[in-house]
Amino acid sequence: MRGTEPGQSTKMSPVALISGQARLPAAPSAGEPAPDPHPWRRRALVGGLFLGLALVMLRPSWYSLNRTVPDLGDPVLYIWVLSWGAHAILTQPLHVFDANIFWPHPLALAYTDNVLVLVPPFALLRALGASWALTLNLLILGLLVASQSWTYLLAHWLTRRRDAAVLSAIAFTFSSFLYVHLGHTQLLLLGLFPLCFYLLFRTLEERRFGWAVLLGFANVAMLVGSLYYAAIYTVCVAVILVAWLFLHRRDLSRRLLGCLLVAGAISLLAVPALVPYASLNQKRALGPRSGLQAADLVTVSRGSVLYPGLDHEASHRGGRTEHTFFPGFSTALLALVGIGALIASRRRRPHAPPPRPGPVPPTATVTVRNFDEPVVRGRSQYMWLLIAAAAASVVIALGPQQYGITMPFTLIHNLPGFKNIRAVSRLAMPAMLTGALLAGIGFSWLTRKLRIRTATLIAVGVGAFMLLEFAGPVHRVELPTSEATLAVYHELARRPPGPVVELPMAGSVSPSHEWPFVEAPRMVYGTIDWHDRVNGYSGSAPADYLANLASLNSFPSRAALDTARRLKVRYVVLHTGRYAGFQQYTDTQARAVIAALPPGTTAGRYGNSWLIDLDAPKVASGLGGLTPG
Repeated sequence: MRGTEPGQSTKMSPVALISGQARLPAAPSAGEPAPDPHPWRRRALVGGLFLGLALVMLRPSWYSLNRTVPDLGDPVLYIWVLSWGAHAILTQPLHVFDANIFWPHPLALAYTDNVLVLVPPFALLRALGASWALTLNLLILGLLVASQSWTYLLAHWLTRRRDAAVLSAIAFTFSSFLYVHLGHTQLLLLGLFPLCFYLLFRTLEERRFGWAVLLGFANVAMLVGSLYYAAIYTVCVAVILVAWLFLHRRDLSRRLLGCLLVAGAISLLAVPALVPYASLNQKRALGPRSGLQAADLVTVSRGSVLYPGLDHEASHRGGRTEHTFFPGFSTALLALVGIGALIASRRRRPHAPPPRPGPVPPTATVTVRNFDEPVVRGRSQYMWLLIAAAAASVVIALGPQQYGITMPFTLIHNLPGFKNIRAVSRLAMPAMLTGALLAGIGFSWLTRKLRIRTATLIAVGVGAFMLLEFAGPVHRVELPTSEATLAVYHELARRPPGPVVELPMAGSVSPSHEWPFVEAPRMVYGTIDWHDRVNGYSGSAPADYLANLASLNSFPSRAALDTARRLKVRYVVLHTGRYAGFQQYTDTQARAVIAALPPGTTAGRYGNSWLIDLDAPKVASGLGGLTPG
């Protein structure tokens, strides 16, 4: 929470700022603390605070970290995605997208986000012996810490107030959106928004190639992380650049254009990870009432600690998961103060032009801030640019129609990057970030006349209340990894390669919605043997998936055997008992299937499942028919 009197300055460099080492004046103004002589200790404390906040909000135990996941659907899907990515990059890097589901279709990974940016830490944790569940849960914790850290970085750069920056980090990271999407790993990459915007603004302000390089690599992370975020981020960047270039058209330079070209060229490294989605040319149908609604802003997470009345009211709304955007009343009020402070500050200096942007020499000085201003002098323009981008994201997030009126999203739904979008409301995340930053600015303005200790104590109280507004139960389900569950997969790992079908297959036509909860865990277990699977789960599936499902679920009928032969299936797995609450084969049904197998096949029981080999070598005695495995 440092500041200077007007005219005081500090030396800055990109490396210092990105690591939080911006040096402040040696002679602070009255009432201001001396420069921090231990920046690394401060960074460690801030990082520890953010980790502590994530642990408080998720409240994990060692058992829940090591054995459980938010649910057996999408969280488990992304365990498989990351497992496949780590495996394919080492074994077949040119065919990363030809994943081992939806056999025999290519580019199966392109039916969901590839989150390749998370593959290195995932692979490292798995190599160190972490379980599937532990690896995912540690990634979730890491992403929450990263989101807080990068929001803090941007907010601190705008306000030079650490307390305000921490509040912005809490407001953005722990909004109700987090609780309903803990299982959507790709959506937990929300911290890339503040990081990318920060680097973009630094590039525009200082016109240094170092910032441009960092921006380019951050763009790559965004583009290969989440398709939803990549699409709306592209729109936001276009809005920011067009507005900025218009406002500074007389100050354009070759150096700035060079920086933007460098960032753009590095961003093209993401193209190979995007081409498969274009090749698949998949267009998803929009969900009913998929756009952002006014009621979404008061839709709290399920089991809200502080607002059970709002929770009860929201329970009557359909599609609640995609319509939970409660920012917190404290955040909303502070954001209103923040926007008012920005407007008032602009009116007080109507004729003061913003400082000319340009490269900052290593020996140059930069004015930091005066506490009477809500944002560091000269940087309010970036906040306004972000507000413009946020407005664009809200307009698009409204979806195709609102109250019978056709909205702009209809015009862009067929554009690359937007065809795969089904839950349009998710595109509002830049607006959530902007609201959190405005809340930090509002707090900074309200407490600008207070002593540092007093303002810090108030910030602690406000932050605690924010966390209470967002708090709710965290649901967890154990991912089964018993020997009986995994035995058939370990046996498959010892068998020659060959496509596999696991029965009974589940699909999106089931009224009981078992598709994600049955097929996603099978995909993870399939990383033990890496055989191709006819089965699969994702946001959508190949056109013939349901037809194959209907045929193969009648196994061993003639139609099912013909389908298996056409698909060149060698192994059939029959699962017995109940799984995730859904009945598989009973023992009687499984034995009836085994008894009806055609000659030349073998079958054996491994744990809770039967493994059938449709193309087994003839036994030594030359006898045909069923041979026990």
